[in-house]
Amino acid sequence: MVRITTNLVQVDAVVTDRDGKQVTDLGADDFEILENGRPQQITNFSYINAASPAASAPTRSGSKCSPRAAASYSKGRAA
Repeated sequence: MVRITTNLVQVDAVVTDRDGKQVTDLGADDFEILENGRPQQITNFSYINAASPAASAPTRSGSKCSPRAAASYSKGRAA
């Protein structure tokens, strides 16, 4: 019998250019996820537009949330 356990890990990223403007046209291929120096496969990727009132609420630092990319990868191991 083979037992496989996976953990889904979500990673949020906010990307800006040198002028501080948000970069919104990125895809999964524009990101690299490393765990202990080893590349991980991105299994889910979505762009989240934070234009809604709840998403643009000030954070603890006083800055507003901006659009972000959410990438997930499965972390698995065989038992």
